[in-house]
Amino acid sequence: MSIGKSELVSLGLDKIGQAEPEEVRKARSDAQEILGINESELSELRTRVQRSNGIVRVFVHPFYYQYSEKYDSEAKRPEHNLHRIKEIEEALNKILSKPLETTPPVFVFEEKNHLDETRQKMSGQESAGNIAYFVPTKTQSAAPSFGDEKGWGFDNWERLRKIFLDLKVKKVIIGGMYLKVVHGYDLDSDMFGYRKQRRAKGARNMEYDLEKCVRGAVSELSQDEHFNHVFEVEISNLTFPDSRREIGAKENEPTYEDLYHKNKK
Repeated sequence: MSIGKSELVSLGLDKIGQAEPEEVRKARSDAQEILGINESELSELRTRVQRSNGIVRVFVHPFYYQYSEKYDSEAKRPEHNLHRIKEIEEALNKILSKPLETTPPVFVFEEKNHLDETRQKMSGQESAGNIAYFVPTKTQSAAPSFGDEKGWGFDNWERLRKIFLDLKVKKVIIGGMYLKVVHGYDLDSDMFGYRKQRRAKGARNMEYDLEKCVRGAVSELSQDEHFNHVFEVEISNLTFPDSRREIGAKENEPTYEDLYHKNKK
């Protein structure tokens, strides 16, 4: 079967007969392998991203609170804002119960050892042809885990960024567990991209830091290893125990500089 010019253009090629760049082939091969989808499903996913204006949703370990009691190293789990756990589950249900034409694609980052269990939990939620795409991660980390590699998984973040870039992703809305908003300083290089985006949106006070798995996804999807901008990142209200509400409160607090000048008056 011959391929028309419009189809070649949709694949990112400028001229009929032009060879697909090796980097593009690699990204698409990775997408099929990592997300467990075939070529046709990958094409549909690309169409969905385009239809949603480049927006995708990421949920990091959405059932972690249920699983965390299995870890001996988890000495104490956050017990406040428990209603948000139900909100996360209900939101996933609601999104996946809608026709796929009306919702941004959903990517679920799940630990390898809980991947099958989470697929089972979510299998009854998918309807109207809507599905979630699963990205396996390391244990107690948002870092993607492809194969039996060791270390921090920075190469795998790069592979995932390339997949998202090939899909024409522009904005990532991140939810899931855990996210903690704590006092910090505007110095962390791995959060440079996120902080720059927040300032551009009018954040007044950036004297805070993020902790836990959601932080890793925010950091690695907002910038690459050279601190270059990659995707616009937005933290949703569907995180636990803290969320965009706590971030907004922090960003609206007076800065140390504000307080210093106020005390001098």
